[in-house]
Parts: sequence; C-alpha cells; structure tokens
Amino acid sequence: MNFEILLQELYDELTLIKKQNLDIIEESNLSIVACRRVLSQMSSAISSTCFINEIDEINFFKKVKLQPLSQLIYYSEIRSLEVRYPKAGQQEQKKYLERKIKKANKFFDYNIEFVQYVKDKKTLFDALYFTRKNYNSLNITDTKTYYRASEFSTSHDILLAKVKGFELFINYLENRLYNLENPTKVNLHNIHKKSRLKWTSSKVALTELIYALHSCGAVNSGAADIREIATMAEKIFNVKLGDYYRTFLELRSRKVNQTKFIDKLKESLIQRMEESDE
Repeated sequence: MNFEILLQELYDELTLIKKQNLDIIEESNLSIVACRRVLSQMSSAISSTCFINEIDEINFFKKVKLQPLSQLIYYSEIRSLEVRYPKAGQQEQKKYLERKIKKANKFFDYNIEFVQYVKDKKTLFDALYFTRKNYNSLNITDTKTYYRASEFSTSHDILLAKVKGFELFINYLENRLYNLENPTKVNLHNIHKKSRLKWTSSKVALTELIYALHSCGAVNSGAADIREIATMAEKIFNVKLGDYYRTFLELRSRKVNQTKFIDKLKESLIQRMEESDE
C-alpha cells in the first residue's frame, strides 16, 4: 500500500470537510470517521505484509501512523469539548476552557521526558518505543485509548500521537478562550464597514504570510498576537482560515518549499521592478 497517497487523500478529505463550514461537532464527527477509516486500512495492510527491516517499522509507527492518529485524537478531543461545552454563562464557559487547558498542560508535564525526547528529535530509544516487539514494554500511555491493537501498536506510538494531537488541541482551546474574552476583536464586522477585498490565493498562502509578518515583528513592533493578525486578515480579505496553527505545522513539515508563497512574492516583485526599468 502506498501510504503517501493514502495520507494525501486523508488530508484532502479533511480539508474538504472543513470547507463545508459545518457545525464543529459535525465537522469533528466526519473527520473522526475519515481518520478511523484510514487507520483501519493501514492496519489491514500491516497485518498482511512484513516490514523490510526495523528502520522501516520505526518509520511507520513514528511518522506514518502518527498522522491519522494525531488527527483522530485532535478531533476526538474537540468533539468531547464541544459536546460538554456550557450552553450559557460566560464565566462558566471560561472556567470550563481553563480547566481543559490545565488538564492538557498536566498531560505534557506528566510525560515531560518523552515530550523532550520528541522535541529534541532523539532516536536512541526508537527501537524500544516504536517496534511491536516491545509492545508491552514501558507502556506509559494512559487507559484512554483511541485506536489500539497489539499487531498495530507499539509501546509509545499512541503517546506520540497524543503529544502531537494535544499540541493542536491546546491551540484550539486558546483560540476558543481568546474569542470568548475578546468578542469585539473577533466580530469587528459589527462595528466597521465590511471590506470589499477578497483573498483569491490559497488559505495556506495567507497563513504563511501571517506567520511571516508575526515572525519578523512587522505588526505593532512584534507585540501583536498571531491570533490578532489572523483575525484581522480574515476580516480584511473575507476568508475563514480555520485551524491556521495546524496549517503552520503542515508548512513546517514540508520537505521542500517551506516558504513557497513568500518566495513567489519576492520573485513577482523583482520581476515587476525589472519590467519597470525597461
């Protein structure tokens, strides 16, 4: 099975689901189903074939399976959050979100050694963590599992996916809390004339531009929050970026052309300058 094609199809499907502007619970439901289907296909493929060697097995459980599993965890956590989200009372809603953020931070604190191992891109214990022969060794994941079978799991692959999934989920929680505490900043169209400009390039391109502006401190001398820049960009260009933090992580994971849009901007500007000199 070509896992690269399977993963690309998954990301295309998740993007299509997001573009439908569904209720967040419905979006999560559809995304969960899509992730589970891909994981099921992967499980079937793995059970019917053997890995070439240990490196191949580690790569699958550390990098390939990680992608649908981390997305599954991300959308599962969102669904759980939204289903139980208080229907009224801003203070109650705020307390609820703060409790969720605190719980997520505890997860990272509890697994700090493994989190640091991942962050530092270490490989010393990969054979122990990401091969099935050590399935019952150092099994430090908690009892809440998302997709687990002995022939399709290692001792730490779910924990790794939770680390990646929770990174996305914490950003979602922070955005949710920010929007709750700053309704006027989120709903600027209520007090200002709606912009007639429309972003006609891709959302990925706009996300790249937003992070570039934030990274170089071009807005408010670097004091502007990434969410403020993103919210204003959405208003000005009449576009909904969705989970731009996840998009940024995908940009980071590109093997080539990480700054594809920024590079295009530079080339276009240079070309225009040269044409003006003619």
